[in-house]
Amino acid sequence: MSTLDEFDFLLTVDRDTADAVLRSENLGYLAADSAFAAVDWLVRQGRPNDENWRRDFDAMLAYAAGKGWYDGQYVQGHIRDHGSRPTTTAD
Repeated sequence: MSTLDEFDFLLTVDRDTADAVLRSENLGYLAADSAFAAVDWLVRQGRPNDENWRRDFDAMLAYAAGKGWYDGQYVQGHIRDHGSRPTTTAD
């Protein structure tokens, strides 16, 4: 099983524009230093008909829920501005 240690959003526009677009398309929103993505949209971007992919995705959501990063509709991710390097965090 694959694991997801980091969930980053890479922004190529300013945060206000990104937030407005996410909200207008019902894809999620930005708050403080986090992005919240609609899980139904993430599923559509993935391989929802692939049993292994769906199992791993559901496991990632369960992990995120245990950390308080998933509320049943949105999953929280880090924001990386265009040109920045990924951050690493420890549990």
